[in-house]
Formats: sequence, C-alpha cells, structure tokens
Amino acid sequence: MVANQGCPLTGYEAKDFGYVGSPGAISTLLTYTNAAVGRVLIGELFYQGLVNVGQRRPLLAGYCRQEYEASRKPIVLVHGPAEELERTLKYPKTLKEKEAHILQYVYAKGGNEGKWFDFQSKRDYPLCYCTGPAELEAVMSNLIDRDLVECRKTHLGGYNNTNYHLRLRAHALDELEAHLSHGPMVGLTSQTVVTSNPDWNTRISHAIDLFNEQPRTKERMRSAVVELSAVLEPLRGKLEEQFGKKDTNVFFQLVNEFDVRHNKNEINRLEHDEQLEWLYYAFLNTLNTYAKLERKLNPVR
Repeated sequence: MVANQGCPLTGYEAKDFGYVGSPGAISTLLTYTNAAVGRVLIGELFYQGLVNVGQRRPLLAGYCRQEYEASRKPIVLVHGPAEELERTLKYPKTLKEKEAHILQYVYAKGGNEGKWFDFQSKRDYPLCYCTGPAELEAVMSNLIDRDLVECRKTHLGGYNNTNYHLRLRAHALDELEAHLSHGPMVGLTSQTVVTSNPDWNTRISHAIDLFNEQPRTKERMRSAVVELSAVLEPLRGKLEEQFGKKDTNVFFQLVNEFDVRHNKNEINRLEHDEQLEWLYYAFLNTLNTYAKLERKLNPVR
C-alpha cells in the first residue's frame, strides 16, 4: 500500500487520504482532498510516479479544482488519460486570460450582486490555472491596477501567501455583462469535454478551437459543426442508453439533416452565424452531457 505523501499536483497536504473501494477489496485507486484542488481520484502507480519525480502538475490541479467548483466528479488521473487531459485541456494561458477567468468566476458566484470574495494566493492559484501562488498574485495585482476590483490585501505570513478580500467594481460588472450578452454559453465552450475515447477528445478540442478562433468565420464555424457531428455518429447507441431511443432518434434526425457529410447543400444554406451557433452548442452540449453521464454511470469501484 502507498503511504500518504501529500498532494503531488500542488505539493500540499493530502487530507482524507485512502483507497477507493469496499472494505477488504483490492484497489489501486486513491482519493484525497485539499483546499487547493478539491477532491482528487488518482491511480496508485501514477500517484507514486508523481511523488518520485517531485514535479508539480498545475494543469491537473486546475482541472481538479474546476470540477470541484462545478460539483462534478473528476476523471481518474492515471497514465495515459492524465497526459491526454493536459494535452487537450482548454484553460487560460496568458495573464490577461487568467484575469478574465477570475472575473467571470466572481461574477458567476454572486459578484453580480456585490458579493465579497476571499482569494488566498497559496490556496486558490489553481482556480485560474496559475503555475503557482506568485502568478495568482500577479493576476490580482493587475486587476487592482486596472481598477476592476475593490480590494483589501492581507499578508498571511510566509512567501507568496496573501489574502485578497475583493468585489467587482461597477464598470467591471458592465463589461462582463456586455461580454456575456454576446456569448451566453461561454462557460460551456470553455470547458474541456473529456470522454473515455482519446480520439473523440482530440476532435472535440479541435472543434472548439475552430469555433473560437478569431476572427470568427462561417467556414470555421461550419467545420466545427461537422467535426462535432462526426464524433456524435458512433455514439448513437450509447446515447440511446442514456437518453432513450425515441429522444435519440429525434436528435439524430437533426444531426443528419445538417451534416455536411450527408447533405452538403443543407448546411451550406445556413446563412447566419446564429444558425451555426445553434447547431454547434446543441452538439457540444450533448457531448458534454454524455461525458458527464459516462463518468457518473460508470463509477470506478
């Protein structure tokens, strides 16, 4: 049995550490929690390998924290799927993107109603996929300098350990609401959809990149729709198990009606961005729901 050697994703303490499974049963799956990442499910060999190497994995830490914040069960971190997740993960990369991520998080959690929040640099850096506490402090400093938040800082002792007690300023709210009105499903399209099939994950990721690439063009939007429909086709049987045959047949009538592989003229007659946007989000939301139900209905024992 592997001993508790802390959280290898962050280097922090691992609480509630133990094996997953029935008492007396043989298991190679570990679980633990901490405030930075929420709950982690990780394979025994992968855990020990990360501990031995001693290299932090901020992308995996950020992914686990996002799933925890959304009350979703994270995928099991094992060799293969974990590396695939890091390769295809949609996350904010630049400081500006991380600032926007924090602002949207605050807004969604009650910041639109003037709620105050506390962010601790050591605890909360995975919230916006920062590489560590120092980068989150840089993000917070930029938000303060740009006068987007009202903030009171408190040093908690030690290196890079600051508490930011903050709320959104009125003009930040106006900017966020204007942005959200033009992208009402921004939360969905910024998620990483993780199925049990690496090829599907790659194609879904490619479709999201196509759809979000700027400047947005109809051709790229059409290509994104086609890519998602190609992933949906082999999933028909599995979707029938999740949603029922009748509803799945109705959905695939829609898929096939506008699938360029079956009827190029049909999808090319869509002249407006809003029509392509409707198909894109319908397909992506179906795949996202499938991925979440796949995890929920097939739990690791």
